[in-house]
Amino acid sequence: MGEPWEFRPGFLDIDVCRAVGIKVVAPNLGHPAVGLLPDYATLCCKLLAEAGLDAHEARLAVVCDTPCAPFIEQALRERGAQVSVFAHPSHVTAQPWDGIILATRASEKPGMDINNLGRIVESAPNALLVQFSGGIDRSAAAYFGMRLWPPKKPGRGQLALPLEVLGPGPTLRRMVAGLKAAELAYRGVELDSETIGFMVASTGGDQRQI
Repeated sequence: MGEPWEFRPGFLDIDVCRAVGIKVVAPNLGHPAVGLLPDYATLCCKLLAEAGLDAHEARLAVVCDTPCAPFIEQALRERGAQVSVFAHPSHVTAQPWDGIILATRASEKPGMDINNLGRIVESAPNALLVQFSGGIDRSAAAYFGMRLWPPKKPGRGQLALPLEVLGPGPTLRRMVAGLKAAELAYRGVELDSETIGFMVASTGGDQRQI
């Protein structure tokens, strides 16, 4: 019920599924009928507000390697923030950030590790580190005295806030899109980038078979 970039490491072996003839289909979250990427951005902004950081005129670094990046950036700019987007924690430039939002996909090791945290804290020692998704070495963050939100570490591969916080609509659209995509694939309908779902090609690299 999610796109491949949402998979947790070891969640599903696409190659084995293909070898035994099992079709793997994912909903297209960017399809107009699904429209979940803006909802993810809204959820991220809600997390930032819960952390007590006013986005208006705040200098924010968004670390995001998913299709949500432009939507999160737009949502924050609409709230008056000064936003820069980076694809990886190691790319974050040395600036006096007010907040750094991590919104990356799940990985075996936290991208926001002790090396990246140490480099960031030199230029932005008072920045609030907001973990929307992806991994942070929380022990290293505590060592550097960095402020971190949420206080409790999110589950592996989970968002800091569940989608249900925005009401039942987004969750229902995700479920219906996943079921519809599976039904189309089962009937042998050709799926492409314009349909409500797509065939998953692999666990890495180009994950869509279109």
